[in-house]
Amino acid sequence: MHEDLVGLAENHSQKINGVQRFFLKLDYVIPRSTIDAVDDWQYELRQLWAKTPVPPIKLTYGSARLANNVDCIVYPVCIYYVQRAVYLCAYGESPQKDTNWYNFRLDRIRSLVALEWTDSKLPSNLQQQYQQKSLPNPDDIALEMSFAWGFDFYLPSQLMLLRFDRQFCDRYVKGTERHDTFEEITYQQVQRLIQREIKQPQQQDLLKVLAKRSETDAYYQARIRYQDNEHRDNNLVMRLRAWQPKVEVLTPWDLRQSFAVDAATQFMLYQN
Repeated sequence: MHEDLVGLAENHSQKINGVQRFFLKLDYVIPRSTIDAVDDWQYELRQLWAKTPVPPIKLTYGSARLANNVDCIVYPVCIYYVQRAVYLCAYGESPQKDTNWYNFRLDRIRSLVALEWTDSKLPSNLQQQYQQKSLPNPDDIALEMSFAWGFDFYLPSQLMLLRFDRQFCDRYVKGTERHDTFEEITYQQVQRLIQREIKQPQQQDLLKVLAKRSETDAYYQARIRYQDNEHRDNNLVMRLRAWQPKVEVLTPWDLRQSFAVDAATQFMLYQN
């Protein structure tokens, strides 16, 4: 929770003259049928974190992307509430076995079993971190999230360039906090960033697009967590979609193309 919001909650958590004046409403998409299980996993993790050393665990996880249950052996680092759900940030194996880190949604955990550090089934990267006494901690995650916008902090960092309708931007975007790297830049700065960081042939295509846009529009840059359209931070994508049609994604190029396809598909739905 943002430190300013924590202060607000602390100052107004008690009733004033018998009347409750402060309310906090959080979106929470966890199905009611799994709320008890989520509470149980949080309790079990709390018990594990009280041990020295904290043990690795074996998760059976219901992966939405794989549409199947998969086993992952990981070191549990911390819990985050982010964008409507509670996640376990863990190091070791991901469901697709393609990264060392993964954010596991607690309501999709089917089972959780503590293991020993001597277990031969531990993945090599996890064994190495333990032997070198360099297991990750929550500060490592917070640092990575400060470098680029997106909760999937283990994905590569890429430049994102956005163009906003000026009036919309001035009313709803300008002056708000999104991420440390999210900042307004000039039309000329956009040109230079495209020339410096975007490879051909996308560079030339983007410069042609930019030449058709107004210098009086609002332009923003940020670093985001994005690898490709299969490996991207969906919470960030949902934020961009919420701004449509008042925002245009210039880069990353693949993300821009996917938004174009989505817009064409949506147009056909409303045409019929």
